[in-house]
Amino acid sequence: MTNAVLHHAPQQTRALAMLAAIVIASSVAEARSSAENAINLSWNDCGTHGQALETFACNTNLNPGSRLIGSFLAPDFDEFIGMRAQIELTPDGGVLPDWWKHGTGGLCRSTNGMTASFDFTSGPGSCADFFQGLATGGYAVDHRPDRATIYLSCGVPYDNRGPLVPGTEYYAFQLNVLHSRTTGTGSCAGCSDPMRLELVRVELMKYGDIDGLVLTGPLNRNWVRWQGPNVDVGFPGAVPLAVSRVVWNTDGRAGRVAFDLPRAGAATLELFDVAGRSRGRETFDGLGPGRHDVTLTAPRALASGVYFVRLTHGGAHAERRLVFTR
Repeated sequence: MTNAVLHHAPQQTRALAMLAAIVIASSVAEARSSAENAINLSWNDCGTHGQALETFACNTNLNPGSRLIGSFLAPDFDEFIGMRAQIELTPDGGVLPDWWKHGTGGLCRSTNGMTASFDFTSGPGSCADFFQGLATGGYAVDHRPDRATIYLSCGVPYDNRGPLVPGTEYYAFQLNVLHSRTTGTGSCAGCSDPMRLELVRVELMKYGDIDGLVLTGPLNRNWVRWQGPNVDVGFPGAVPLAVSRVVWNTDGRAGRVAFDLPRAGAATLELFDVAGRSRGRETFDGLGPGRHDVTLTAPRALASGVYFVRLTHGGAHAERRLVFTR
């Protein structure tokens, strides 16, 4: 990820910190199945109790800030031990303002612009804590000139893993957008710029299972607005950069790769083995936004094993795992 840094929730243990780092690093890994119409995003409360629009006069550095809450409708899923989620931030003006640049490396809001929590024992009022205060984790932010992606992950202790209750709306995370560095000396420009935030996926994890169950699409509403308007105007760029499918031929020499681009431009696909050695690389010019399906070849036939296909587009990357058996 570009300009990404992992931030831990204060109560996180070392073991859960390792889990959070693993699931954030593998946020683009292959998922074994998916379910649609299953996720919600709201300001300041849960599900339909929350609001679609959050406004702030940008006239104070005082907190507690604005709370963004994600939830999901539980499928039939046993042995739940963790979750990872992805939020896409798209500015109306086409340029990501400094106020939304969180992280290390000289970014304006540094590491004090957001906090993440997975504990709902203290509210808000309509949010039930189905994980009984046991879920802890962290978040990372990936910045590009025209957008940003927030990756969140959490886990519960191994001894507390268990099945989800199908049909129940589980409250997954609270992301608190703080008001620090809004005014005065050292303030960051762009607090008043309108922004769209979309929860594009929630992935449920089992212990020992790298590939999770991906939930997508709105249960009620999976988007919110910052500073207006109170309608979803939509953006073509809200489609996340992703490698969606890899099917390799049995002779080991080539495969079909499907991937999604948020905007027009060139894209490069490169195949790596587990040792990080490149096994094939091709660049495709003049592509439009949306889904593409191309052929990727390897100069030498692949042996059975685990490989990774990396997609590079506009300075951002996405990967997908390939398990090949001859």
